Amino acid sequence: MFFNVFLTDIFQDDLLTFTAYYMYIILYVINTKGFFMWQQTHRCFYEGISKKEIWRLWKDIDNWPRWHTDLESCRLIGDFKVGSHFFLKPKGMKAVKIQLVDIKEEYEFTDCTSFFGAKMYDTHRVEEQKGGLLLTNHLVVKGPLTKLWVRLVARHVAESVPEEVRSLVDLAKSDY
Repeated sequence: MFFNVFLTDIFQDDLLTFTAYYMYIILYVINTKGFFMWQQTHRCFYEGISKKEIWRLWKDIDNWPRWHTDLESCRLIGDFKVGSHFFLKPKGMKAVKIQLVDIKEEYEFTDCTSFFGAKMYDTHRVEEQKGGLLLTNHLVVKGPLTKLWVRLVARHVAESVPEEVRSLVDLAKSDY
């Protein structure tokens, strides 16, 4: 009760500002509790491939369509470093701008696609294990419009990951 009276005093007669501020607080609290978040992880172990070769293929964004079969093109602007972005063009669709937001050299990188009301983070990880490599892809969508973007984009991306990783590994074996 005190909180409502206090806010009403601050905003006085400006009901729109008061309502917007109140909604912001509610959305912030809900979002930090994970209500506006979706995630999916795919992991698979592979033998007979090099960690350096997987990393080389991941860094070569312009050639992703060689193993990412549903892509028409990919173009990295600048170097493979945090803050750089690339344009990924799925077949029959418009190109999407994606930013590199985290890179741990020869271990993992995360890219981020910004949608209206949500962001999709895609983390690609390669880990050496006894006898081979563990490849992990972790997708996260966050924001108030998470459900919409999961339905429109993320679910399809998650469903295509196993085939794409197999194609990546086949290419790594043939190039190696």
